[in-house]
Amino acid sequence: MRYLLDTNVCIRFLNGRSRSIQQELDKHASENILLCSVVKAELLVGALKNEDPPSRLRIIQRFLNRFASLSFDDSAAASYAEIRADLEKQGIPIGPNDLLIAA
Repeated sequence: MRYLLDTNVCIRFLNGRSRSIQQELDKHASENILLCSVVKAELLVGALKNEDPPSRLRIIQRFLNRFASLSFDDSAAASYAEIRADLEKQGIPIGPNDLLIAA
């Protein structure tokens, strides 16, 4: 069975807030755990808004490198992250991406 991780699950794992997520990830081969480019983009947005973007980007990248990615392509994900982070810094609200993740 293959699993597609949601952004919230990734954030909880990265912030060390859920040992159960770590335990579940450890139960499965990394090739059976997938990310989609929308999740990657959302994680990159968080890193760019972090107090130390370069450090957080390195942490996020190590995490992303562990798993295969389902496209809407990675170049589009990086552009999406930069644009969304910029808009959010300006106070322009952005709608949720759950439908894109589900797709």
